[in-house]
Amino acid sequence: MRIKIQTQFLDAIRKNPHADEGELLYEAKRKVSAETDIRNYEIAIPISEVQSVNVFDLEIYEKFFAPKRSERKTMRRR
Repeated sequence: MRIKIQTQFLDAIRKNPHADEGELLYEAKRKVSAETDIRNYEIAIPISEVQSVNVFDLEIYEKFFAPKRSERKTMRRR
């Protein structure tokens, strides 16, 4: 898991060398954690049993729908 976080972190630094390293590390850990969590729910079923499929793309969610980091700090629980 460390190697995956390190790889994700180094890729993020290459894409944006002037970004805050702490924030990049936080995002790298979050992405790797999300990938690991998804694997816990993988199952195999016969294709003939599939009735519908939803595709979730974490990068699209983060780009268009996820609250920005500054917004997360101001959000309160209901």
